Amino acid sequence: MGSQRDELGARQATLEQQIEASRTRRTTLEKRLYGGTVAAARELQAMSDEVRHLGRHISELEDRELELMEALEPLDADLESARLEREGLDTEAGRLRAAIA
Repeated sequence: MGSQRDELGARQATLEQQIEASRTRRTTLEKRLYGGTVAAARELQAMSDEVRHLGRHISELEDRELELMEALEPLDADLESARLEREGLDTEAGRLRAAIA
């Protein structure tokens, strides 16, 4: 359970990095696109196309991240339940050791 959670968590972290990189790239392009520093129509069109592509790409990555988050929820709940059970057992073991001593 823990290794599956770790794997999904790593995949989520990778997706978050990809989303952030794509957002940064899109913001940079939008600033150039609307900043008035580029005058060539062909370059403006290419930048506009890339901004649209990045928007779709970000949306796809976010959808995949949501799927991972949904898969992580029950694992996190199971791990928390196991942690609480272990704490209870540790407490009981301490109580029993004290009674024996």
